[in-house]
Amino acid sequence: LLAWLLNKASRGTYAFRVIYYLPVLIPGVVVGLLWQDILNVQYGIFNAFLGLFETSFDFLTADHIMGTFIAIQFFNVGGGMIIWIASFKSIPQSMYEAARLDGANGFQCLTHITIPMSTPYIFYNLVMGIITARTDDLYRRMRGFCVQMGEIASPDDCYMALRGLRTMQVRMERQFSQALEIARWLEKQPDVVKVLYPPLESDPGHALWARDFTGGGSLFSIVLPKTDKKAVAAMLNGYRLFSIGASWGGYDSLVSPAAPR
Repeated sequence: LLAWLLNKASRGTYAFRVIYYLPVLIPGVVVGLLWQDILNVQYGIFNAFLGLFETSFDFLTADHIMGTFIAIQFFNVGGGMIIWIASFKSIPQSMYEAARLDGANGFQCLTHITIPMSTPYIFYNLVMGIITARTDDLYRRMRGFCVQMGEIASPDDCYMALRGLRTMQVRMERQFSQALEIARWLEKQPDVVKVLYPPLESDPGHALWARDFTGGGSLFSIVLPKTDKKAVAAMLNGYRLFSIGASWGGYDSLVSPAAPR
């Protein structure tokens, strides 16, 4: 919601983005230890202020920890906010305009355009929520803090991530080999001007790819001769194995037209 509000072009938007993002520059573990000190019932800043009124409050007890945790989350919204703003700005406005012309309302635009087009960012936020530690002692400290503050992924998310990781190498190798085969075939077609895929020897970035990578993904682009939009639409509508690509996080073969200017 915050990202959606700050995505609107209005006075002061850029300043508020900076203000919300600044706390993200502090490492997460430091933030956790910092809040523990700030909220400490004996020497924390909040209780030092409450001491002026001869009272105190233990923010970290089991009875109050949920409210404390919710309040702390407002300190960490900047990172996710920037990711979501990038997600919203990557959605072509022409899709919303076409949907409104077809009579779609705001909720339908949200469920049929915004959310499907944002699934890669949802996956990114899930992956970036994984924490690793070099030592067992550091792991136990971080785990204890995460359990205390509720910073835990759901069991279903963990199951889905683990299931995908077990077969990732096999799937990536298969996707790469098939994409390379299709790209080489497309390169030989007279109606294709250029295939943009670094693993191809003809690609301008092939030398850089060969230096830094041993494999590749399955996403590439082709350049077609300048033609009528209706002809392109007819070609896409005639596809049987490829669907229009709205979300690139699934297992379907997808295609998405683009006309950069």
